[in-house]
Amino acid sequence: MNNKILKQRWEKVDELLSTFFTKNKRINRRMHDNIQSILDGIKFSYDELDNYASMSDIARLRGRIEDLKEEYELERYPGYELNHYLKRKKLKNKDLLLAYLIIEYYRQDKERSKEEENMLDEICTMSYKEVSKETATVLKKREKAKELPRVWWLGLLLNTGYNGLGWIYNKEGTLMYNANKLYEVIIIAIQQNKPLNVNTYEIKRLLEKQEKAYLNKTQREKVYEDYKNDFSGSLDNQ
Repeated sequence: MNNKILKQRWEKVDELLSTFFTKNKRINRRMHDNIQSILDGIKFSYDELDNYASMSDIARLRGRIEDLKEEYELERYPGYELNHYLKRKKLKNKDLLLAYLIIEYYRQDKERSKEEENMLDEICTMSYKEVSKETATVLKKREKAKELPRVWWLGLLLNTGYNGLGWIYNKEGTLMYNANKLYEVIIIAIQQNKPLNVNTYEIKRLLEKQEKAYLNKTQREKVYEDYKNDFSGSLDNQ
């Protein structure tokens, strides 16, 4: 395959990533709004973190998890953890906080996954058709490019990626890690009697750091078009 075709392919990939970035901004905005609602609902002090939550608070959490189950199947380890919260009869205030954060990170992942699949489907299909055309040229035989079997490119997501993990399992681990890191930052803010707001320095900085690790590790905030050639996070590496 010549350099011209490869250059055109990667330019198209960059365009698809830029489109995904714009959609991802909307997903993150909803997530941040939901996290702010969680912060607004915190009524306990640092000394009350280990106190058992009221039955009404536990019922409210269970309702949120059931609502999530109606939207998405609770899968793998994050799904196991959320289902485990449903079964526990007693929960502490700190358990509720972490559970709510896992819910929002899980919802973010599911919303992203839909857009990821659409993008990866288009990239793989485009590459497959290009190779089919190139093969037809070399063999002097014209063949109609077949659609790439969806099961094949989905299988690629299980292959070892840049960090030694399959893409699905990489996202699963990152989801739980990010939820726990935000939980820790919030706990420290409660202990220090700081405002609980997604725009405070510590929380905002953490959320931006997590987002850059996913999409862009090095660049500071720019207009969407400027990200065209600056992708360097885990999604781009995948």
